[in-house]
Amino acid sequence: MKTKRTIFALTLVALMFSALVASAEVQLFVSKNTVKVYDPELKNYSVLNDFHANGWKTHNYLALVWDANDAWAYDIRTHEWLPLNGFAAVNTVMSDNYAMVWEPTRVAIFDAKARKWIVSPEPITTVRSPLISRGMGAMLTDAEFVVFDPVLHEWKAFETERAGSGETFDWDAVLGDRLAVCWDDTKVVLYDTTLHQWQEKEIAKVQAALMDEYSVKVFTADNVYLYDAMKHRWSVKERQ
Repeated sequence: MKTKRTIFALTLVALMFSALVASAEVQLFVSKNTVKVYDPELKNYSVLNDFHANGWKTHNYLALVWDANDAWAYDIRTHEWLPLNGFAAVNTVMSDNYAMVWEPTRVAIFDAKARKWIVSPEPITTVRSPLISRGMGAMLTDAEFVVFDPVLHEWKAFETERAGSGETFDWDAVLGDRLAVCWDDTKVVLYDTTLHQWQEKEIAKVQAALMDEYSVKVFTADNVYLYDAMKHRWSVKERQ
C-alpha cells in the first residue's frame, strides 16, 4: 500500500511539473549582436546572428525581437523565425497566438496560426492604445479604431473622427476574442467577427463595458445594453 501511495505521489508530482513546463514562458537570451531562443522540443537554441535588438518580449510560446528596421517572431510550436521587414517597431503586446507591434502610424500583427505578419492599411493616424486578447488585436489611434479580424486575416478600420470635422474626441475600448467595442460620449461602435461588420448604437455616457465570448454588456448610469453576437441584436434593461 505504501509503495502504491509513493508511486501515486511521484506520478502526481511529475504531472504537475510537466504542466508547469508546458505553461512556462519561452526562454529568450539577448546579447549585443545575437538573439537566442531555447526551443524545448528541439532541445536546442535557435539563433539570430548579427542582430542588434532595440527591444524584445516573450509570452508563453512566442518570442519577439526588433531593431530599427525589422521585427522577428519565433514560435516554439513551429520552430521558426518569421520576419517583418521594413517595420520600425517601438513596442509590442502579446498573447498566446498574437504579437502586435506598432510604429507611430502603422500597426502589424503576427498571427501564429496563419504563420504570417499582417500590416494595417495606410494611412492611419498616431497610434496610442494597443489592445490584445487570445483571439484578436486592436488599436485606438487619434482618429480610428483599427481591429484585426482573425477569420479574414485583415485589418478593419472605423473612423472615430466625427463627420470629417477634423475634431477628435476621447474614446475608450474593450477587446474580446470575437468582439471589439469602443465608445465616446454619445455612441458605441462594435466590430463583430461573426458578421465581419461594424455595428453602431447611440448610447450616451457609457461608464464601462464587459466582454464575454459572444456578447458584450455596456453600462450607463441607468441601463445595461447587451449585444448578442449569436442573435446579432441589442437588448436593454434597467440597471439594478
